[in-house]
This record gives sequence, C-alpha cells and structure tokens, in this order.
Amino acid sequence: MGITTLVALATSALLVTAPSADLPPLDPALMLASISGLPNTDVSAAIVQVRGSAGEWAGTAGVADIHTACPVPQDGRFRVGSITKTFTATAVLQLAARGRIDLGRDVRSYLPDLLPAEYPPITIRQLLNYTAGLSGIDFDHKDPAWFLAHGSTPGHRASSSTSRCGASRWSSRPGPSSSMGTSPTTSWAW
Repeated sequence: MGITTLVALATSALLVTAPSADLPPLDPALMLASISGLPNTDVSAAIVQVRGSAGEWAGTAGVADIHTACPVPQDGRFRVGSITKTFTATAVLQLAARGRIDLGRDVRSYLPDLLPAEYPPITIRQLLNYTAGLSGIDFDHKDPAWFLAHGSTPGHRASSSTSRCGASRWSSRPGPSSSMGTSPTTSWAW
C-alpha cells in the first residue's frame, strides 16, 4: 500500500461522525504496512495519527534527516508543502465572508512587504486563483535534497524533533521567491 492508500484511510477515519457497530477496529499491522517502504523517491517520511470511533493508532516511517538517516520521531514535525495552499485559501475565504478581507484589494494593503515595489498591483483573488502573474519555480519534488538546496535555510533554535538528529530546524526563506512571469490576469500558473 502506498501513500495514497494511507491518505484515504486517514481521511476516512476523520470523516466518521457517528459510532457504527459495523466499523471494524483499526488494524495496526495494516496501518503500518500502508506507510512502510519509506524513504523512497517520492517521500522521505510519514508521521500518522488516526483517531476515531474505531480506535486510535499512531506510527512513523522513513527518516527525519536524509543525510544521517535519523528515524522520524513520533512527535516530529515536517514541511507540509503545497497542501497548505488549501488551508490558507480556506482561511482567507472565511475572513472574506466575514468582511475582514476584500478579495479585490491589492495584497500589499494587508502585507506591504510581501512583493517588490516594482510589481503591479496583485489582488488577493488573483493570488488565490493563480492568475497573479507570479511565475512558479521548477523543482525536483522527488529529491528531498532539493528542498535543502533551494529556498530552505537553517532556522531558529533547533526543535526538539530535529535536534535529536543533530540537524537545525529548516524554514523557508522569507520574502518572495518568485519573479513576475506575466502581467496579472493574463495567464494561470501554479
């Protein structure tokens, strides 16, 4: 079983809203098998916690540091990448629904230092629907070392999970990492 199966299992456990007599208990061996085989060319690690009416299970697989092969700690943290776009967009849309953010305003009215001054006005709406004209960056998402070499720098004080491996906590470099690729609204780019 792969990561897709694991995500499906974890998601289905989250969707259970009422206890069911027909729901079998969690199978720890099946759950562990679903994340076995890490690290691989796509994923370096997994930290999984499943809680629901069918029971609870937590497991890890893979490595916290690709250079030292330090195992992933149960209480570890990691970069979640592009999935944060969904959560961020949801939070922004909730704020817009409450009248706290205007999707038609220039993003710099909320975050003045986000983009260089020479960039044209870019609205929150354009950022959310990927028509802001910011070019994406190419990266080899199958090589975890890429993240170390591009756009990541040693962060603040080492966190408890990474200090066990002797590594610094990694955080994205502040400031824009993209350049203007096209004028806003002229094309769509992820």
